This record gives sequence, C-alpha cells and structure tokens, in this order.
Amino acid sequence: MKVLSLEKIITFNRESLALVPVWIYPDEWVSPPTLFNYGLPRHVFHLINLPQSNEPTEADLLCMFLLQRAAEEPNETLRYLEIGTSVGKNAFQIARFASQFLPSFELHFLDLEKPNPTFANLLSALSDAPPVVREGSPYVQTKYPSGYVSPRGSTPYRSHLWKRGSNLFTYHEGDEFDNKIWSRESLGNRPFHVVFSDALHNPEALLHEFSMLDSQGLVDPANVVYCFDDLEHSADQPMWSAARTIFGKMQASNPRLSMTHYRVNAWLGQHEPPHNFGAITS
Repeated sequence: MKVLSLEKIITFNRESLALVPVWIYPDEWVSPPTLFNYGLPRHVFHLINLPQSNEPTEADLLCMFLLQRAAEEPNETLRYLEIGTSVGKNAFQIARFASQFLPSFELHFLDLEKPNPTFANLLSALSDAPPVVREGSPYVQTKYPSGYVSPRGSTPYRSHLWKRGSNLFTYHEGDEFDNKIWSRESLGNRPFHVVFSDALHNPEALLHEFSMLDSQGLVDPANVVYCFDDLEHSADQPMWSAARTIFGKMQASNPRLSMTHYRVNAWLGQHEPPHNFGAITS
C-alpha cells in the first residue's frame, strides 16, 4: 500500500476538487425541492465553487486517518461512515481518494436529503454501473428528541448503492432519528474504521448517533477513529460536552484513546473561518 504524506494527500484532494466546476445548481439547491438546502446556507452559497488553498481541511485529515487505518489492518475492508453529507463535496474527496489508494473499502454516506445530483453523477463516474436504489418502510415519527418533527414526514428511507468492483459506495437517504437507518442490515455487519459526524451540530443528535452505532456493534473503541465537526471554541460548551461523553464511554473500553482538537478548514476551505474539529484516536 502506498504511504502518503499529508502534503501529498492535500495535492490529490485539490486535484479532485478541480474536477468539479459546479457543485450544485441554484434550482437544485432551493427549498423546495430540498429540505434544508443541503446544509448550505444562502449567505455562503456563492463560496461553494471557489478554488481552495493548500491549507489542510477536514477531508484531508479524514483521508489521512483512513490511510493510517488501512496500514494498521492491510487485510481488512476499510469502512467509513459520514453522517451529514450535504452537497457531497467532502464525500467525493473521500470516495476518489479511496478509489485510488485503498485496495478494499465500503463508504457510507448518510443524509436527510436525496443525493445532490452532481454528487450522484460523480459517484456513478467512479463506479462500474448505475446505482441500485432500495426503498424501506415509511418513517414513523418518534418522540426523540424532544419536540422534533422530521422534515421528511413519512417519506421512506432509501439506500443508493454504487459498486466499483467489490468496493461499495452507499448513500443512505433518511432521517437520523429513524432507528431503521442504523440497523446492521442497512449499514453492514462490521464496525466502522472511521466515523465523521457532520449533520445537525446538536449535542443531543451527537449522543444519539453514537448510541445507535454502539447499540448495533458498529463502533469498536479499539479500532475506530471517531470525528466531529463544529465543536465550539470553548471546551465547556454543549457540543464539546457531548463529545467528551462519547470519549468517556469509548475510553472505558480502550484506555489508550485520546481526543484531539484541530482548528481546520472545512469544505468551503479558506473562504470561511476554520472549524473546531475533534478526533478520538488510539
């Protein structure tokens, strides 16, 4: 397996970004038809297609973590989960990087919205055949979290599956508070090696995500890198508190774990302030 420095990962990922002149078109971004504009607010919409500098981003760090895990377990199929895929700008970099440098992988992307058409086309270009779409049972509103009403209504969960040889890209279109989306049948029967939470940016949601993954045996504290976007500046704030709770539960099973705080660019690059990114690693 090829060993890459962070600088070479950055170079490769900037080449990936340069392949996509337009990440989303205005008529595909507006609401409706979208539910939340793919998590891309109006005031930064004009930034989505701008070129990025070589300052490290969250995508670069995630690729580095994937490569490190692959080196530690060279005979394993690397499994990645991204919660909150938005327009797919981060996810495409992961997908193209995995296709080039990981011999065996399963990438899972989970989002409330249907796949951004641009992102879906990019995955199709990386794949051997058009995606297979499967529809689940209608969503039943739960009482968790307090006062939450799903913007999807009763729209069923859908999975969109692309294949590249034996490697898989799966986009899970559904509400993260629909427990069916977290089943081993949906997400696979083995723990993930890298998890990236970038969805609701809400402490209750953060704890729910971990609880569901843990209950299904999809997180192994001995073998996972667990990452969070949009933590606060101060460690005594709610998102940090939720991340520390997750860290404490994982550390109880693996005392070698540590949690690192990075100030790093996200998928708008240097065109917005750096994000507070947390990573639990061993």
